[in-house]
Amino acid sequence: MGKQKSRTVYAEFHRKPLDGWELADPVFPGETWKVQIEKAVELSRDKFEQFQEELYGNYEFLYENGGYMYFDDEGQCAHSLLVTTPERREGILVQSEGFSYVRYGAYIPDCGVFDLSAIPWESHVPRQIEPEQKTKNRKPKQQKQERGER
Repeated sequence: MGKQKSRTVYAEFHRKPLDGWELADPVFPGETWKVQIEKAVELSRDKFEQFQEELYGNYEFLYENGGYMYFDDEGQCAHSLLVTTPERREGILVQSEGFSYVRYGAYIPDCGVFDLSAIPWESHVPRQIEPEQKTKNRKPKQQKQERGER
C-alpha cells in the first residue's frame, strides 16, 4: 500500500531566513512545528527560483494571503501557505504573520507527501495560449467572397 498523505505535518521552521539554502542546510537548525497547510500558491519556475533566492523580499501574494497564515497557540499549530512550482517537487512552507516576506519558512523537498486535494490553490503560472488554427490556405478576399461579404 502507498504512503499515507496528510495535510497536517511537522516541519522545521526558520525565523527570517535569507534564502532557500538556509532552510535546507542542516547546519542551521530551526524549530519543529506542527503545520496545517491552508492554501497552496503556485509560481512559475523563474518566479519560484527568485522567491527561493530572496525570501526576505516583499511579495504581494504573501500579503494578500495573510489570513491563511497564523499560529494557533491552543493547538500548537502553524497554519501555513505552501509555495511551490509545477516544474519541481519541492516547496516552501510560509508563515508570514501578516508581513509580505517569509517571517518563518520551512523547506519541503517533496510536496507529493501532502494531501493537497481539499485546499485552495492560487496559480501565478502564465497559461500557454495555443496559436489560432489557420483557416484553409485561402486569401482573405476569397474567404469574404465565400461568406457573401464584400
